[in-house]
Amino acid sequence: ERWARQNLLPLFEKCANKNDYYAIWSGFLQWQQITPDIAELLKSSFLKAVEQIKSCPDAQLCGKFIEGYTTMLIYFAPNPMPKTTPKT
Repeated sequence: ERWARQNLLPLFEKCANKNDYYAIWSGFLQWQQITPDIAELLKSSFLKAVEQIKSCPDAQLCGKFIEGYTTMLIYFAPNPMPKTTPKT
């Protein structure tokens, strides 16, 4: 767990390029197992990723991100409005 917190979590915040950024989200979203602990750890990353994922050319990744983000909001956000809902 310590290794993952130190080495993997930072990748959700900043990657060398967009392809790496999409790859880290794609790998995570393949499992779609968002638990309360994971939701808490990735809450700010999910919020920051909304803008980046919108410009992703991979429709499947966008769909999986929306599913994961929605799951996080429905099950793990005590008051999801308005902080977790991006403005359009």
